[in-house]
Amino acid sequence: MDKAYSFGLPPNLTLSMLNPETLIVTILSKMSGMGNCQVRFIRHILLVYLRLRGRYNFANMSRYGAYSEQTYWSNFAKGFDWPFNGQLIQEKCSKELVWIFDPS
Repeated sequence: MDKAYSFGLPPNLTLSMLNPETLIVTILSKMSGMGNCQVRFIRHILLVYLRLRGRYNFANMSRYGAYSEQTYWSNFAKGFDWPFNGQLIQEKCSKELVWIFDPS
């Protein structure tokens, strides 16, 4: 199905790459210096953020996610460098980019 229907997507972007979990795992696998536990937790956090309703706090994350509130506290206390967006932009965008800021 990916090859038959392109829906106007760039040729290097297929429909299977639009699956959030596939995209997150692909980018996290290319980032160095992360252990398996940290990769699993970051993947889980990003997927919980996509389906979370209401306030983004540890109590709600424990309600909708797979970990306890204390696990979220302890993992968020650790530092993490977020080059995630930069990696995504480098892989999926062309060389010409526009920066837009809307303060409203």
